[in-house]
Amino acid sequence: FPGRVERIHGIGVDAERYHPATVEEQRAMRRREGLSNKDFVILCTGELNENKNQKTLISAAALLKDQIPNLKVLLAGNGPKERELREQIKAEGLEETVRLLGYRTDLEQLVPAVDVVVSCSKREGLPLNIVEAMLCAKPIVASVNRGHRELVQDGVTGYLVGPEDAHGFAERLAGIIAEPGFYAQLGSRGFTKGQDYTIAAVKQSLMSIVEIDKC
Repeated sequence: FPGRVERIHGIGVDAERYHPATVEEQRAMRRREGLSNKDFVILCTGELNENKNQKTLISAAALLKDQIPNLKVLLAGNGPKERELREQIKAEGLEETVRLLGYRTDLEQLVPAVDVVVSCSKREGLPLNIVEAMLCAKPIVASVNRGHRELVQDGVTGYLVGPEDAHGFAERLAGIIAEPGFYAQLGSRGFTKGQDYTIAAVKQSLMSIVEIDKC
């Protein structure tokens, strides 16, 4: 099409809702979820379906459960694969490690409390759950797809792994817990990148386009 092309960073995420929490706030959030301050908590959100591919994360958790005894994996969402995932959790002996939380509308009370956010999706557009995690300064371990590649710079704001590579996910997650200083850097850089995707930033971009068109 003829004419000027402008880029807008999605529809925007509410930075007043998703933001880093204080240590005291994180501890209170964990208590509400029955989590210990010593737990290493991974969060994965999304419908329980074939595309979101939570089975890869469960397989990664099975590889990590002996290495990280305080590992907790939270799956927020519901969907057609719930029964299959429950069966996988039982088969892997992960009943005390992996929790299915069901559909949640209060993720702003959960994301700031976790250590890492994971997504194993086979396909994504612009995944808002990843932006929300970045605005909470959480490192990301995500599968390689178009939407994740836009947000996650491998080794800088998080890690990118093949969507079926359970060993790759396990290795990256183990590396993060082994290097808490680097883990914090990933989250900090992700927080900076996430600022382009806030409602305020998107509104500013739209207003700039409107003002140019008025000229």
